[in-house]
Amino acid sequence: ESLTGAKNVTGLTTSLSIDISNFSAALAKEAYDGFTKLESLTITDTTTGDAVKTTEFPGGLNAATKTTLKTVTLSNNITTIPESAFAAYSALTTINLAKVKTYGNYAFSGAIKLTAIDLTAAETIGAEAFAWLAEVQTLTIPATVKSVGADAFKKMAKLKTLSINISNDNLKEVGAWFSDDAAIESITIESAKLTKIAANAFKDAAKLTTIDLSKATALNTVEANAFADNEYTSIKLAGTKLTDISNII
Repeated sequence: ESLTGAKNVTGLTTSLSIDISNFSAALAKEAYDGFTKLESLTITDTTTGDAVKTTEFPGGLNAATKTTLKTVTLSNNITTIPESAFAAYSALTTINLAKVKTYGNYAFSGAIKLTAIDLTAAETIGAEAFAWLAEVQTLTIPATVKSVGADAFKKMAKLKTLSINISNDNLKEVGAWFSDDAAIESITIESAKLTKIAANAFKDAAKLTTIDLSKATALNTVEANAFADNEYTSIKLAGTKLTDISNII
């Protein structure tokens, strides 16, 4: 068995493409251990259906790439980013995530230069999976998301626009996922399933000016301090099932 790309090379290579078709994750993981200066990584896989052997990002990157790797292109067969896979990858700016369903705890925590995250296919998002991202300005959490871990999106220093569209029977509340996201200016929740915004959910969003809950048609509870310490000037509640708005106003 062999992969496209040499194994255990000197580390001078900055760009690498690996074809993992028909290979297990364990074998793929060995392919780039020696690459210490990678700036670009592409993983391809031409298999389909039952022939696909690797659906999880193999991991195994040399620790030195935490400060060099800038761009990652994943095969569409990769649907899982495991725990801490890209944690503290401080040079990473771009990775295609449109097919990824599962993000382990701390998957991208501290990837401070990552500019955008596409959660189109996301179902499970682990604790602090996207914490400490310093450049992301817009975030949409789609209807498909079934589970979100604690502080999944905390300390996103430039996050300004947040849309939450979760709409399935597995997840009924917005939790404390956005701790210390002080730059948020606009929050829109559109869901026929979410019933609750938990305590401290958006606490300390000091720049928050606009809240639109008008399409959160099942929302009936907003817990204490959910919107504490912010100064919004516009809020839309018509369309919700709220009967007590004392924790909002």
